[in-house]
Order: sequence, then C-alpha cells, then structure tokens
Amino acid sequence: MIRAIILLVISFYGLVGMGHDHSPHDSDPSASPQLGLDLRYILKDGLLTYIGEVQAHQNNFGREIYSAQILAYYRLHTNLKVGVLVRQQYGAVHDDDWLEDSGDWFWGETQNRRETQFGLDVTPRILLSDCLVGEIKLRYMYNDFNHHQTLKVRPGVTYFWLKQGKPFWNLFGRWERYVPLNFGNHSVYEDWLYLGGLFHKTPSFKPGFFVALKRGYWTPSQQAKVIRPGESYEYTENTVVLGLSFTFLNSL
Repeated sequence: MIRAIILLVISFYGLVGMGHDHSPHDSDPSASPQLGLDLRYILKDGLLTYIGEVQAHQNNFGREIYSAQILAYYRLHTNLKVGVLVRQQYGAVHDDDWLEDSGDWFWGETQNRRETQFGLDVTPRILLSDCLVGEIKLRYMYNDFNHHQTLKVRPGVTYFWLKQGKPFWNLFGRWERYVPLNFGNHSVYEDWLYLGGLFHKTPSFKPGFFVALKRGYWTPSQQAKVIRPGESYEYTENTVVLGLSFTFLNSL
C-alpha cells in the first residue's frame, strides 16, 4: 500500500528531464526514494526561541548532504515572529559544479566542501480554526561560498490533533519555493512539498516523520557556457525524500 502511494505521488509530481548530451540529465540520477534525518533542539525563554538543528539527506546524484544551523526567533506578536540564522552545509551541489574533462561531464567533488549561509526570517501566522494554524515563512539566505542570494517562501498549515484535551499529533503540510535573486537562468531554483507529523511522546520529546518532494531546476554551468557557448539546457530534477525527525524541547 505504501509503495503504491509513493509510486502514485512520483507519477503525479512528474519525472521530467530533457537536455543535450552535456546536461546533468545524463548523470543517471536514481529514481528511488532517498532518505533523510532531522535532529532538532528547541529552547524557549519567554519571547525568545533558540533552535539548533542537524540534518542529513541524500540527493539523486549519489551525494549525501549534511547541514547544521542555529536559529534565534523573537516573537513580536502572538501571530508574528522574526529571526536570524547561521547555517553550515557539506556536500551541496550547484549549477557550476557540473564540469567537463576530456569530453566527459560529471559532478565535481563537494562532499568535504563547507558552505556558510546567513539568513533573516519573518513568519506571520493565522488561526484558521480551533485546531488548524496557517503560516507563511519568508526567509532571505546569503551563501558566503558563492555569494548566491535566495528568497524562500513557504506557506503551510498545521493541524493539532488533541486526545482528551492534550496534544497528541501535529500533522502538517508545507510548500516551499526557492527564488534565486542573483544567479541561475531560471526564475525558480527549487520547489519542495512537505507532508509529515510530530508525535507528542512527552512534553520534551517529539519524534516524527516526513515525506518531501523536491523539484530542482538545473541550468548551464560556467564551464558549459564556455565550452558550448551556442547551446543551452534546462534539466528538471525530481527527488522523493522519506525521513524521520526527532525534536527535543526545553524551557527556561
């Protein structure tokens, strides 16, 4: 049953890839679901919330991507919070990592490459019903490695499932779009769709699960532009990530 649902979702999301013989399409990505893990620690201190997060997931090109970030949020209003963050990641690939050597095209080695990112965050939310909350997260990101600037827009809803008047499950759905502000040849860098839940095991521990559908848009690398100046390509990469999350909470 689960396998059938996954195959249905993959078909609906559209596995599309078109390009010339020098496009990333020919790097033979895997169509099978990838795995993800998210560890999160949340510390609340009045109007301030601090979050430490470690993530690991795979992509279609056989890479493992690791990241760690620290966020600090301040609640300006019951339904509005602002924040800052710093993030380091290893293993990420970008358009310009698509390289050529002696006629062969391949992804450059990035597994040990560290990238540092800085971000600003604004998150308004609205109470849609007694148990349903909607929000829109707006996040500006700056990558110190390649100076890429990105705007992330993520609307979402969370349903708070109560059992005997106490939190039981948080079930959520979110759509996230990455808009490149100063790079790439496409108006969208990535789209993500998230579905998942958090189980209220104890007040301080919430294990969970998620399914993430990613659509990324690859455009010519700098080396491709130099070697084949009269040609272009646009390849759409689709990834399904199945993951587990573990959230720990504390208050001062």
